[in-house]
Amino acid sequence: LALLAAAVHPRSSRGILLRGPRGTGKTLLARSLAALLPAGAPFVELPLGVSEDRLVGSLDVTRSVEKGEAVVMKGVLAEADGGVL
Repeated sequence: LALLAAAVHPRSSRGILLRGPRGTGKTLLARSLAALLPAGAPFVELPLGVSEDRLVGSLDVTRSVEKGEAVVMKGVLAEADGGVL
């Protein structure tokens, strides 16, 4: 249902996460959906063993101290905003 909603109205969701056992066609389904989405809709593959800070983002402490303000590094979820993860 979420895949259909994203294809009809991409902004109806903030993105879609597909999961399931190996060999169930997740990548094929995601690539097919990405072809239906408007040009520019992100298609991001989630690497195996991705860390939590890479997934959701983190604070760049070094740059934050240098600038004197919070500098946030976006994670994979932010890259997939409005597209397929």
